[in-house]
Amino acid sequence: MPPRTILRAPGPLGSSPAKPAFSPRLLARTSRHAEDESASLLALPFGPRRGAGEEGVHSSLREAVCGPSLLLLALSALSNAPKNREQHATLPLSVVTATPACVHVRLCLTGAKFTSAPLELAIEIENCASHPVALSFGSSQNFDFSATRSGETVPFWRWASGHRFPPLLRAQRLDSGSILRFEAQWPDAPPGLWCIDGKFTANGGFDAARVEVEIA
Repeated sequence: MPPRTILRAPGPLGSSPAKPAFSPRLLARTSRHAEDESASLLALPFGPRRGAGEEGVHSSLREAVCGPSLLLLALSALSNAPKNREQHATLPLSVVTATPACVHVRLCLTGAKFTSAPLELAIEIENCASHPVALSFGSSQNFDFSATRSGETVPFWRWASGHRFPPLLRAQRLDSGSILRFEAQWPDAPPGLWCIDGKFTANGGFDAARVEVEIA
């Protein structure tokens, strides 16, 4: 309740002006009203609804008090999150993805002419770069061999055809100058002139140079 102002009639001419009288009850009401107004200002965000005039005043006060605080909280959250993302995004990579320019893949055979089966096959991949490289695989298969009769285009035999390779995402580090070697057999190779192809399955595949062999 707003404080009430008490007006008194002026006294007779020549008399001294009367001193305003304040009763203890009026002072108590005024003090309680001041406390109520202070409490309402402290509870502006969640205070009770008042009249249209007071609501406009309280709304302006809420914006003045709460606006800067909420803005500071939002700026603090935004300034912290991007810093963490930038730190993770700019971490140095010690191992780069292997490319044909930094690795060498080759078939390794004991000779060019063989007298009987099985035919021993081997494939090697070497890191020729001055830094480590990463080899990424999409399954448990590391390599493959195929044999095509000379003058034909369709492979007669493929090593992977007799195996099952479940999907498996994995990566392997190959240091500078290191070599990976895998071996297999062509158990029942028939006589003839054959073109042997080898492939390393990492990073989409690295093909070795074709080798021609003769089986008597």
